Amino acid sequence: MHKKRLYVAVLAMMLVMVLGGCGNSDNKALTNGNEGSVNANRTAEADGTEAEATRLVTDELGHEVKVPKAPVNIMAPYQEDSLLMLGITPVAQWSSGGTVQTYLQDKLADVPVIDMSAALSPEAVLQFKTDLLVLHTASMGEGELYEQYTQATPTYVFENALGDSRESLRKLGDLLGKKAEAEAALKKHDELLSDVKNEINARAGSVKIGIVQINSKKFRMFGNVYFAGPLLYNELGFEQPELVRDKDIVDLSLEVLPELDADFLFVIDQNGGEGQTKEIMESKVWKSVPAVKQNHMFIVDPSHWLGNGLIANEMVAEDVRDLILHAT
Repeated sequence: MHKKRLYVAVLAMMLVMVLGGCGNSDNKALTNGNEGSVNANRTAEADGTEAEATRLVTDELGHEVKVPKAPVNIMAPYQEDSLLMLGITPVAQWSSGGTVQTYLQDKLADVPVIDMSAALSPEAVLQFKTDLLVLHTASMGEGELYEQYTQATPTYVFENALGDSRESLRKLGDLLGKKAEAEAALKKHDELLSDVKNEINARAGSVKIGIVQINSKKFRMFGNVYFAGPLLYNELGFEQPELVRDKDIVDLSLEVLPELDADFLFVIDQNGGEGQTKEIMESKVWKSVPAVKQNHMFIVDPSHWLGNGLIANEMVAEDVRDLILHAT
C-alpha cells in the first residue's frame, strides 16, 4: 500500500515537471515571437522615420544622396554667397591661407573659418556636426577624400557651381527647401542687371570688356566660364576680346598684349600693385594697350571679382557701371 502511494506521488511529480517544461517552452516561443514582432516593428518605424526626415536626390555627378529635409548645420565652402541669399548662415566658411571672402564678412564675421588651402578635411566636417555638405566642383567629388566626406555626412556635389551662379542658386534652393527665396533673389538680381545694362548702353553703347587677373604666379584673362566672366559676357552681354573669345581662360604675356582689343579693362590685382603687377604695368607694351592709353583700365577688388554668387555679381555689376559711366 505504501509502495503504491509512493508510485502515484512520483508519477504526479513527473507530470508536473513535464507540463511545466512544456509551458516554459511555449512561453519562450511566445516571448521570442513577440520580440521578433517588436524588433520588426521598430525597424519599420526607424525606416519610416528616416524616409520622413530625408529625401533621395541625385547630384550633378550622378551620386544618389539622402538629403535631410530640414538640415541645420550646412557647410558649402565657397558657396556662402548663395547660402546668404537664401537666408542661411553656414556652420563654417571657406578660407585659403588665412584669406577669407572679405565682401561677405559683414554677414559672416562670427562664422568659424576652415582653411582649404590644401583641401577640406573630413575632420572639419565632423567637427561642425555637419548635416549636409555641398561641394562646388566635380574635382571634390571623387577619390578617397570624397568617400570620407560621404561617411561623415550626406554630400552633394556640383559639376561647376562657379560657372552659373543663377542655376546654382536655384539648385541650392531646391536642395534646402528654399525655392521661393531663390526665385525672389533672382528677380531682384535681374532688375538690377537690367538697370545697369540700360545705363551703360545709354552712355557708352556696345562695349568690349576684358577681365585680367594678376598675382604672384598668374597673368591671365577670363572668358565666359569663371568668376565675373559669366556675369559680364553671358548675363550683361558685353563683347569679349578676341584673345579670349570661345575660351575659358587664356594665359597672357607681354608679347600678346598688343592684341588686347578691349574698350575697358578690369584688372584683378592680387599683389597690391607690387611684384609682377608693377613690372607689367610699368612696361611700354602695357602702356601701349588701347584701353590703358585711354584711361579705361581699372584696378578692382579681388574679393568680390573672384567671388561666386549673386552678392558678388551685383557688386561687380555696380563696379562696371560706376567706372564706365565715370570714364565716359
